Amino acid sequence: MNSTTLLKFFILPREKAKLRIYTYLRRTMMEWTQFVIFCLGVFGLFIWNRTESRSDARSTDAKLEAIRTLMYAVIQESKDFHGRLCTIEERNKEKKGT
Repeated sequence: MNSTTLLKFFILPREKAKLRIYTYLRRTMMEWTQFVIFCLGVFGLFIWNRTESRSDARSTDAKLEAIRTLMYAVIQESKDFHGRLCTIEERNKEKKGT
C-alpha cells in the first residue's frame, strides 16, 4: 500500500466523519440558538405589549376620571343654579304679593 491509499482509506474518512459531526452539531446548535432567540423575541414583545396596554389603560382611566369630575361639577352647578332660580322666583312672588 502506498501513502495515497492510506490517506484515502484512513485519514479522509475520519476527517469526513469529524466534519459531519461538526456540521451536525453546528446545525443543531444553530437551530437551538434560533429557537432561543425566537423565544426571547416573543417574550420581549409580550412584555412590551403588556406595558403599552397598561399605559393605555391608565391614560383611559385618567380621561374617564376627568370626565366624571367635570360631569359632577356640571351637576352641582346646575343644582346651585336651580336653587338660585328658586330663590329669585320666591323673591319675585313676595314682591308681587306685597
